[in-house]
Amino acid sequence: MIVWRAEIVERNVAGGYARVRGWILMTQWAAMAANYIIIVGIFIVANRDHWTRSRPGLVAVYASAGLAFFLAREMMRRGDDALDFLAGSEAEVRVAEALDQLRRHGWDVVHDIKKDYGGNLDHLVLAPSAAFAIETKSGRGTGRARSQALASAAWAKEKYGRPWVNAVLCVLSDPPSAPKKIGQAWMTGLETLPMLLEQLAGVPQQPGKEKLRG
Repeated sequence: MIVWRAEIVERNVAGGYARVRGWILMTQWAAMAANYIIIVGIFIVANRDHWTRSRPGLVAVYASAGLAFFLAREMMRRGDDALDFLAGSEAEVRVAEALDQLRRHGWDVVHDIKKDYGGNLDHLVLAPSAAFAIETKSGRGTGRARSQALASAAWAKEKYGRPWVNAVLCVLSDPPSAPKKIGQAWMTGLETLPMLLEQLAGVPQQPGKEKLRG
């Protein structure tokens, strides 16, 4: 039961929350797989000893079958979730490497911040004239992901007393060719993320760089 009760402690390491969550889910998957193997062994014994010829044996076989079905379904779900978290962790590391370059401007760049009401903010960038709450998605951008970025920006605004915090969603799968604003949230890919933040913060750009879309 320990792996089910494990708490995740953020240490401001990019991808830390997602990585630990992914490995916890993988540990849970392994525990359920061990139980599934035991049930398979029970089926082998039941077939050899003809359990279904008695009422108690038949009940035991049906109960084991139901448990096997439940375990198989949960193993698939937890396995998929674990892979998603681990992929998300790697994506956050890549985004963090791009954001860390902005420290040359004297900006504060912090990763994996625990929020007061649960969950975490993937990245927070504080410039003198702007602030950014950045959520990373290894897959495609969705309305739910943009809503998460907006919620994180609202939390950061109150938490750190900034007049405004820009919500940014960085997607690594099928990103837009250039940063674009959808509602109150910006969506961008990894390659254009630093440029987006620099332009919004008023950093002079080199000639020839593509301008933002409103």
